[in-house]
Amino acid sequence: MSRLRLLLAAAAAALLTAAPSQAAFTVAWNFSGASDTTFKPGSLTSGTGASPSNLTHGSGVNLISPGFLATNAFNASNWTNTNALDPLDYNTITITPTSSTISLGTINLSEQSNNRGPQKGTIRTSLDNFTNDVFTWDMANQGTADSQSFNFGPAFANITTAIEIRIYAHKATANDTASEYALTALNVSGGSTPLNAVPVPPTALAALCGMPMLGAFGYLRRRKVAAA
Repeated sequence: MSRLRLLLAAAAAALLTAAPSQAAFTVAWNFSGASDTTFKPGSLTSGTGASPSNLTHGSGVNLISPGFLATNAFNASNWTNTNALDPLDYNTITITPTSSTISLGTINLSEQSNNRGPQKGTIRTSLDNFTNDVFTWDMANQGTADSQSFNFGPAFANITTAIEIRIYAHKATANDTASEYALTALNVSGGSTPLNAVPVPPTALAALCGMPMLGAFGYLRRRKVAAA
């Protein structure tokens, strides 16, 4: 039976080697310094395969100086006071695969609005041209620091082109320069697969696994004939 075990082990090894493995990555944004800046720089903090853009604002909100959080934040004003989001009122980041496909795992953010700022948050992405809500939440009491963590689903696996993620804030008490909202931390984690780790096509995979299995069946058949 030792030969049969070897043939079955070969089939199992073929299955294991055929599927490319993913390597974990994390991208994060640096919030140190003044809050009234046009962007906050992003960087790949661990792993490989993903390149983040700077964190920037949408055109519907304005920088405000010094802002209710003067440092170590990314602050803006003029957030909409409607319950529905305004398509121009958002913070935005883009993650680009580098010689790989990427799968988004988790997004973590820390936030705070002032006593006239937004009370609701929404995340949408370029995967469907910012049409559908991916995540929505109610913010903590105005003036209170809060944090959110969300897991992306299967729709965000094996991405081959740049994906933009927009963080909308809405339902402010007032739509004016006194309605402020700030991010104070942001990171996204996921997995990347090198493009040269191409999955084996189903027909090739069947042949790869089938050869040792055919050998196993042939071996059993010969043993049966010999026994007869």
